[in-house]
Amino acid sequence: MKKVVAILGMFIIIIAMAACGQPPEPPIDETPLDFAQMLPGLWIASPVVGSGIGECYRFYEDGTYTFTPSDMITDPEIYKPFSAKGTYRVEGDYVTLQMTESTVMEGGTWVEDPIVGYVLEGGTAKTTVYPAPKEIYAQYLGVFYDLPKEMFSFNGMVYWKTNSDPDMYLD
Repeated sequence: MKKVVAILGMFIIIIAMAACGQPPEPPIDETPLDFAQMLPGLWIASPVVGSGIGECYRFYEDGTYTFTPSDMITDPEIYKPFSAKGTYRVEGDYVTLQMTESTVMEGGTWVEDPIVGYVLEGGTAKTTVYPAPKEIYAQYLGVFYDLPKEMFSFNGMVYWKTNSDPDMYLD
């Protein structure tokens, strides 16, 4: 009997909602954001922070940035982790990164790990400093209204702003 009453109650609610119509969607503010003011902060290659922050860019108000790869490496032949740092400049909806230094791991052996995929054992870090900075371009894509978070694309990868503090989640 309780099931019948519950089903009838839900049916009445559905009919009442249909008769009254759905509530109006909230208006979306399509005013363009000032990309230069919006950029400083932590940007990750995922709309949410999971058990780790993964691949991320940290943009600082002084015009510098750092890039760190994801700790979760599922295929070391495809994903070659490296880190980088440098400066950036914003022009309209575009940002130009000028990489001044990058670090890659060389040597060693990739060993399968049940938690993070693969880990490098016995490798060494090799840092390259670029006397003439290497330029990389990105484009601002807009706000991801479902979350809502800003997002942009670098080299075909989308990044979402997770926090206005670029040093959030540092060890």
